[in-house]
Amino acid sequence: MSSIDQDGMLVDPRVQWQRFAHIEHGTLDAVHGIVVHQTDAPSAQATFNPTTAAATGPIS
Repeated sequence: MSSIDQDGMLVDPRVQWQRFAHIEHGTLDAVHGIVVHQTDAPSAQATFNPTTAAATGPIS
């Protein structure tokens, strides 16, 4: 069974954490569902690269 830890992260052996704090908008009182977003990217890292770049700013 899944649970939520003290930081609000889902704890389940099937879930890999990839947290981007800069896109969070505050606390949630309750979770009513989980959205699974699938892409045709060649890897998980390729999917998360734009989010990581947004946090660090443009590469000069």
